[in-house]
Parts: sequence; structure tokens; C-alpha cells
Amino acid sequence: MPPTLRTRVHDRVATLTLSYPEKRNALHPTQLAALCDELSRLPAQGVGAVVLTSEGSTFSSGHDITALPDQPDADWLTHHGNLGRASHLLATGSLPIVAALPGPAIGAGLELALHCDLRLGTPHASLCLPPVRLGILYHPQGIARLAALCGFAMARRLLLLSETLDAHAARQAGLLDEIIPGDAAALTARAHTLATQLAAQPPLALLGTRRMLECLLARLADLPDAQAAELLALRQAAWHSPAAQAIRSAFRAPKSPPR
Repeated sequence: MPPTLRTRVHDRVATLTLSYPEKRNALHPTQLAALCDELSRLPAQGVGAVVLTSEGSTFSSGHDITALPDQPDADWLTHHGNLGRASHLLATGSLPIVAALPGPAIGAGLELALHCDLRLGTPHASLCLPPVRLGILYHPQGIARLAALCGFAMARRLLLLSETLDAHAARQAGLLDEIIPGDAAALTARAHTLATQLAAQPPLALLGTRRMLECLLARLADLPDAQAAELLALRQAAWHSPAAQAIRSAFRAPKSPPR
């Protein structure tokens, strides 16, 4: 089945569900474009908060690597195309967002979750940022956000070793706000409850507080032009390195059918 995004609105809360079971909810550009459209459209529909979740037992396995540009330009590397647009809308749009993770959130999937206001997970949730393992450099804004949530020491360990945190370790690190016992239905119900509470808050105070937090966080990634140019050059070199190209080629290679 092609990648889709399902929308359900109930009691001023919109539940957006990522669905791409063929690739464990890998994020495809068309799906991310649909997410951007919904986040832009929903405020005018009377929606007060959003739950972002997924179908099945994996929140997202990360970028659909087969859909990534092989020769990205500087603009794509800086802003990450539709992933960057969706992340920006999650963090700075007018609606508070609760991420509900039924299972692993990897790479770009975790990046989406980190841009939400709250993150809930089942005991089966796990978090991983594997860009180094894939031969690429994570972008400064993402590192700043990760470090703001879990501290620089933990961010360094997660990124350099591409380690995976289980739900309880992620909760201790501050990357999960709650662990919800039970199945995906219990998780979604709790996320809906919190989203309803957010939607009932005075809107200007809620929006202003969220905006203030984003402005403070942005200062961590506000680099001088020379440093930003240096890091972009490093990211371009890594992306086009033989090691990174070989890893992407392996993902794109046809898989042999099981015997």
C-alpha cells in the first residue's frame, strides 16, 4: 500500500496517523507533504490540539531512503525538504502536538517526535538516531533540540554510537514524558486526554509559551555564518562520501525473496 496519512477529528482534537506498513511507517515525501497540509489546515477547522501517531507496532523506521535525493543541494541539506517543513510546523504552528509512539521511532521518525510538545510511548517504544551509522551528519538544529531535551552528554552518546534507548531509558533521559501500559488503544486514549487538556488552555498564553520555548531553543543552533558554512561543507562531504553512498545503495538494492 502507498504511504498515507489518516485524519480523525473528535472533541477539537485531530488524530493524524502515519500509515506505510510496507516499510514500517518510513517517512515518504508525499506523506510528509500531506502532514504539512493538515497542520496548516486544521486550525481553521476549530481544532485545538493534535495527536500524531502511527499504524502498527512501529512509529516510524525513519526516512524512506529510496525516496531521498542522491545529489541533494545545499538548500535540501540545510532544510531537509518536506521533513524540515513538517518539523517546523509541528514546533512553531499554532496547535500543540502530542506524539504517541506505539513502538520504535528511528531517525527522521524520532525527529518528528522531538518537534512535538509531548511524547508518550508504550513499553515497546524505543528511540534511535542513526545518522553517523549511515555515514551522514545530523543537522545543527536537530542536535540542539536533542541536547535541550536530554542534555549534551546523552545527545553525544546517542549520536556518536547510534545507540537505541528503550522506553524506560528514554523516560529517564527526558525524551519520553510518559510510558503508557497496555496496547496502542490505551496509548492513543491517553494522548487524546492530554491533547484535550492542551486544547482547553487559554490559546494566547499557550501559543506564547510554546513560541517562547522555541525562541530560546533556537539560540542553541544560532551559529555564526562561518561556522554554519563549515558545518554545511562537512555535511555535504559526508553525504557524498563513498561510505554513505554505499550504505544508501544497499537500501536501494532489490531484496532477494526469502527461500
